[in-house]
Amino acid sequence: MPCGTTRCYEVRATVSSTGCGGTVSLLTSNRVPVARGTSPCTTPNTWVSLPAPPATMQGRNNQVTIAHDGFIYVGFGDRISSSSCLNDWWRWDPCSGTWTQLASPPVTFGGKPFIFAIGPYIYVGGGGILCGGPLNSFYRYDPATNTWTDRANLPVPLHGAVGASDGTYGYVACGQTSGGAYTNTLYRYDPSTDTWTSLSTVPGGGRYMPFMAYYQGKLYIGGGAISSSVCDQNSYAQDFYAYDMTSWTTLANHPNTNWEGWAVAYNGKVYVTGEHTPCCCDCTDQFYYYNIASNTWSPMPVFPGGNRNNLQLAELNGVLYGGWGQNCSGGFPRDWWAFCP
Repeated sequence: MPCGTTRCYEVRATVSSTGCGGTVSLLTSNRVPVARGTSPCTTPNTWVSLPAPPATMQGRNNQVTIAHDGFIYVGFGDRISSSSCLNDWWRWDPCSGTWTQLASPPVTFGGKPFIFAIGPYIYVGGGGILCGGPLNSFYRYDPATNTWTDRANLPVPLHGAVGASDGTYGYVACGQTSGGAYTNTLYRYDPSTDTWTSLSTVPGGGRYMPFMAYYQGKLYIGGGAISSSVCDQNSYAQDFYAYDMTSWTTLANHPNTNWEGWAVAYNGKVYVTGEHTPCCCDCTDQFYYYNIASNTWSPMPVFPGGNRNNLQLAELNGVLYGGWGQNCSGGFPRDWWAFCP
């Protein structure tokens, strides 16, 4: 149940009465209103600092974040400065503010996997930075049983690919192959048949770690590294496209060349956070959102947590929650934020 809402639960009692040679069951009920939690947002277009995750949950970079069925899930990633590859998996309850560590998958995803959700399940694949990647592994997580099940492998090993879902299918775009090449492939995953299909390639050539989100029938994708010369501004893209599952449309460029951005769509806007702009060592606290109706980009309020790569947000009940990533000094902040659209 979403935080800050009230639902009525019916409490029933059965009373048995014996008489005249038989038993009669009398059913009584009463509808009881129960409220659960509150939203952290009081002022639109603001950032709100929330209590930090537990000390047992390491700071990280290149992780995945997703909202699903009333919770936020965060996991995997890496700590490149210490050559650490992470495979822990956590759930955050926005109503109680508590973090719970869940079962890790059989494969170590490490840095730069992709994630999406369809129906009751969460799907994770690819990745493997500092863990022998890129990987073609692909797993389904069942929150109801806290178990992982292997599904059909990706058509090719990838890390730095991005994922999204329209509720029926999953989509995985771009990334780097085991040969080191950047790709512009777009794959569709059908959970009913556990199969992958190649779709129309992303315009603009191969790219590594672009941003992508799904909103009302379209995929929105842009940015990404297009060359391995990491500190050259021309190595990063700022182009931006929409795909309606049939054809591509060129949209207004992102304000900056960027890579490693993270996108989430909500209420007619695509919010992009955590991008490098443009050098691997050049992180920023100025992020942007795209207005779908007007085809324009606008700045978000400056992020109070400081310059940050891989700041990832997920939308839940009209609030964008997220954190983690790497700052410009090479540290891994272990913090948690809400953005109020």
